[in-house]
Amino acid sequence: MTQAIEIARSDVAEMRELRSYIDDLLTIARIQPAKIAVEAGVPLQRLKAWINGTGGESAIPQLLAWKAEIESTSADSGDFVMTPTVQRIVSAFDRSRVSRGGVAHLDGEVTQERGIALIYGASGAGKSMAAQWYLKQNDKRAMGEWPVVVVRCTGGENSREALHSAILSSMENAIFYPQKHEKKIDTIRSRIPDGGIIIFDEAQLLSLRRLDELRYLPDKCGIAIAFMGNLTGYKELVDAKIGQIMRRVGGLRVLIDLPTEGDVDALLENWKFRGRKLRDIAVMIGVQDGGLGLLSSTASIARQFDKAKGKEVDAEIFQAAAVSAGAWEVSHG
Repeated sequence: MTQAIEIARSDVAEMRELRSYIDDLLTIARIQPAKIAVEAGVPLQRLKAWINGTGGESAIPQLLAWKAEIESTSADSGDFVMTPTVQRIVSAFDRSRVSRGGVAHLDGEVTQERGIALIYGASGAGKSMAAQWYLKQNDKRAMGEWPVVVVRCTGGENSREALHSAILSSMENAIFYPQKHEKKIDTIRSRIPDGGIIIFDEAQLLSLRRLDELRYLPDKCGIAIAFMGNLTGYKELVDAKIGQIMRRVGGLRVLIDLPTEGDVDALLENWKFRGRKLRDIAVMIGVQDGGLGLLSSTASIARQFDKAKGKEVDAEIFQAAAVSAGAWEVSHG
């Protein structure tokens, strides 16, 4: 019974999404019903009946298939783009991994000190995407080693043990056979090679005590660390005056107030969107907190409108897509 209810809810949500999608095509992108009917392979009168709510339900399967085809052939605007801001983030990752001199241990082992990178700023500026791209770029590794680990903090890392568990669970497809009495930190050291890096995303959720404890990794284990979070988290870190961290950061500090026009231009070039008016709209959307995310949503919808209209994305289509994505108020023009 419960499963049937869940399926029914899913169907309702799918119908609502289909109706909203076609309404956008008709009212915002100004696509004629006849074009939709021909492409979807449904009789025009049946489509009009469904649009008006007076019947035509038999057209729904074909409309859903048509919508899925458009979405699957639309350009994937979520592809990674090396914007200027992302370049700064990746550079900070790289430089934090550079050796800062050897450290001898009691057992005779020598590791190399590594750096600490701080990457804090506005949401939607590409921090998390940069970290995931960096992770994939470093997936060619020796068996059993993870040179890059991305830990998405949840706020539940309220003890050293819990934090170490979060690091280990973030090693994708890792299988551990710890020796008896082996500590988690020893397992971490055995899996992340000298010069590796652990990137803590949403680092503002870590307590200052946990942040300070993590210095052990670059100081004693030869593992660089990067903290990524929002500007509030950065202010708290600075106000706490954790000198051991701040002195180790050096030039590895990336503060992102808001996305830049350069970030917007890099995305438009990747999507091959052209035109002065289109760029003006994109810049107004993009250079705000969370703006690049809105811009990507707009681009995805614009590609769908583009295919449905059978013409390249221009300023009119782009603005219509921005309205549909909730990135543009109709009153703007």
